[in-house]
Amino acid sequence: MTQSLWLFGTSLNIVANHTTTGGQYDLIEGYFLPGTQTPPISTRAIANNSTCSSD
Repeated sequence: MTQSLWLFGTSLNIVANHTTTGGQYDLIEGYFLPGTQTPPISTRAIANNSTCSSD
């Protein structure tokens, strides 16, 4: 499953989602410009388990 979308001015590809991972996680690929930040999460009910790597 691959779906492309624009978020925060960046092209992202959803490589795997909950339907292909048994509801465990979503795998999203994207390349951001240096210094790009996502907005803070405003609720404590959402677990924010994310890993970012840069080359």
